Amino acid sequence: MEMADMNQSTEYAPHPPSKFEEVRTSPGAWSSTQNPNYAFTKGALAFRDTLDQIRGRNARIDSKTSASFTKAEKPPTVTINEMQKGPPTTAAGVEPLDRRIQILRVIQHALLSATDATIAALQCLVYIKWAQTKNVPDAWPQQPMLFPTLVLLAVAAMALLFDASSLVAYIFPTKPVAKKAYRLAIQLHYWVTSLKAFSYSIAAAVCRTGFSMGNQQDLWGWSCSAQGQAMAATNDANINCTGNTVAWALSLVNIAVEIIGVLITQIMENNKRKADARVMANDDATPLIEKANNLENLRSDFSVAK
Repeated sequence: MEMADMNQSTEYAPHPPSKFEEVRTSPGAWSSTQNPNYAFTKGALAFRDTLDQIRGRNARIDSKTSASFTKAEKPPTVTINEMQKGPPTTAAGVEPLDRRIQILRVIQHALLSATDATIAALQCLVYIKWAQTKNVPDAWPQQPMLFPTLVLLAVAAMALLFDASSLVAYIFPTKPVAKKAYRLAIQLHYWVTSLKAFSYSIAAAVCRTGFSMGNQQDLWGWSCSAQGQAMAATNDANINCTGNTVAWALSLVNIAVEIIGVLITQIMENNKRKADARVMANDDATPLIEKANNLENLRSDFSVAK
C-alpha cells in the first residue's frame, strides 16, 4: 500500500503536446505554477526567434548578393583540378598574353617587318646592280668586298621571316596555320629578339667599318666614292649610295625598336604581376573581413534581443 502511494506520488501529470507552441499562443494556459520549466521554455523560444531573425536577414543579404551577381557578370569558379592544370590556355596551347602586351607586339612586329623588308630590298637592289654591271670596266672595284652587303641582307631576310610570321600569329592566334608560330613567338620571343638585335649590331658595325675605314672596296663605299660616282650612269652610284645609307640607318632603328619593346614589355609584365598580387591579397583577406562583420552583426542582434 505504501509502495503504491509512493508510485502514485512520483507520477507527474502528462505534458501537453507541442509545449512550445502552447506557450507561444496562450502563455496563460501554461504558467510557471503549472510547469517549473516555464522560464527555460520562454528563453528557448526567445532564442529561437532571434535565430529566425538572423536567418531571415542573412537570406535577404544572400538574395541581394545573388541579384547583384545576376546583374553583373558572376565571377567564374575555379575547381582544384583546374588550379592544378595551371593558367588558362588559348587554342595554341600556351598561356594567353595580356591584351596590352599583345597589341604592343603587333605594333612592334609591324614596324620591324617594314624595316626588315626595306633593308632587304635595298641590299638586293645593290647586289643585283653589281651582278649586272660587274664586267663593265671601272664600274666596280676589281676585287669588290661583298661581305658587308651579304651579311646585312641575310640578317634582314631572317628577321623579316620571324617578324612577319609573328605579326600574323599575334593578329590571328587561333587560326590553325598560326598556332605553331604563335606558340614559338611567345616562348622564344626574348631569345629571338636578343639574337636579332645582336645580328643587326654586327651587320651594322661591319657595314660601317667597311665604309669608313676600308679602301672603298665594298659596294657601299664604292658607290659613295668619286670613282663610283663617275660611273653613275652605269652602276647607279647615287641610288646605291643613298640606299645603303638608309639601310644602315634602318638597322639601327631596328635595334632601338627591339630594345624599347623589351623594356616596355617588362614594365607591363611587372605592373601586371603587382596587380595580380594585390588582387590575391584582397581575396585572402576577404573571408576574414566577412567573418569579423558577421560576428559583429551577431553580437548586435543578440544585444537587441536581450
